[in-house]
Amino acid sequence: MRDRWRVMRRAKQHLYIATLIALALSAVSVAAQSSVTTSDVIVEAYRATNVRSGPSVNYDVIAYLQPGDSARAVGRSDQYSNWLQIELGNQLGWVAYFTVSVSGDPSSLEIVFAPDPEPDATAEALPSEVPNQQATSNLYVTAYRRVNVRSGPGTEFNTIGVLTPGQTADIIGTSGEDNEWLQIRYNGEDGWVAYFVVTVSGDVSILERFREAGNDLAANTVAGGIIQNQVIVITLYNTNLRAEPRFGSDVVTVIPYDTTLRAIARTEDNNWLQVEYEGVQGWLTASLVSMGASDVDDLPVALIPTATPQPQG
Repeated sequence: MRDRWRVMRRAKQHLYIATLIALALSAVSVAAQSSVTTSDVIVEAYRATNVRSGPSVNYDVIAYLQPGDSARAVGRSDQYSNWLQIELGNQLGWVAYFTVSVSGDPSSLEIVFAPDPEPDATAEALPSEVPNQQATSNLYVTAYRRVNVRSGPGTEFNTIGVLTPGQTADIIGTSGEDNEWLQIRYNGEDGWVAYFVVTVSGDVSILERFREAGNDLAANTVAGGIIQNQVIVITLYNTNLRAEPRFGSDVVTVIPYDTTLRAIARTEDNNWLQVEYEGVQGWLTASLVSMGASDVDDLPVALIPTATPQPQG
């Protein structure tokens, strides 16, 4: 009887110890799970990325993320999440939103106000926003957040202005085959924006067509002359080439879709362009072609003879 009592007592002790172990493991699991879900926003570098001490290129670089490196985001700079604060070892740093891939919802992060960087005596005052900045071609960017416009294709270049949400700007070039930076026409000058902070309308690859066409035309210019301010156009449809710049004029020929041409003149209202196709000059409507980076105002205004009314009867 006494042996049986001892066995039962030992069994209860084992059960008690097992219960304590199970509770301890459960607590560790819950704690670990809580630490993982504290912030479910993860950034991953797809290129070498500067980690800065604050949310701006005016702050010092304190570390680097190599392609494939990931880190947990714990804060953001503003409502647009232009910069994300990340955990990096035992310190915090900041990365620009467009330089990383983001998993999770950045808007769930708290906005963190960073102290101002040390003043730079060489820093230039930023220009004010351009209220009426809009594109005029069918190849353009649209800002869906506040976007810095820089003097060159990289964050190391000075900011010359900003695009505010909804503003558009014509695309006139790219930084290379990767198209990571787009050259735009901004407030009458050239600037650069990062590809990943804007929405692109139109086919960026067409810019290479314009460059090639411009080089070919310049190479074919006789006597070493160089064509200045060329306006290269590419037809968007099968397009009627007319004898005069009006819809009632005779159709000389039909220019096939996706044909590259050089415009040589325009009407005063810019609605019609004079071009040459297979040795024949004529007019086509400007809305039926893409002009890429070209500025139609560079063309001379053609003098259009006024038709003389014919006597009736």
